[in-house]
Amino acid sequence: MFAGLFGKKTAAPARAGLPPELVLAIEGCAVFFRGVNEQGEARAVVRVTGLGMFNHDGIKETADRVGRHWPELSPQQCKRAAKLIADQIGKRNQEGPKAKRRNWLNSWEY
Repeated sequence: MFAGLFGKKTAAPARAGLPPELVLAIEGCAVFFRGVNEQGEARAVVRVTGLGMFNHDGIKETADRVGRHWPELSPQQCKRAAKLIADQIGKRNQEGPKAKRRNWLNSWEY
């Protein structure tokens, strides 16, 4: 709020200019890590509502996929959405695997 008063400029949020439905779908995406690719990097499989399930091979490929499913978006908006997807993959990678929930069915022992 006071950044403009002191001459500091803040970066616009990455989601600015994207349809709220797309941002919501990206933020709720599911990410699965499946082995490694030829370069030895973790291969991420992403499932986004409205975009389907796909291998995240990079920003350009993901932006092309967003553009095919959302033709009304400009190339810059598609790239911004692809970067949001990459950010979600990074967040899921930092979180690590989720702990298995325990309940009375799977907590008993022989």
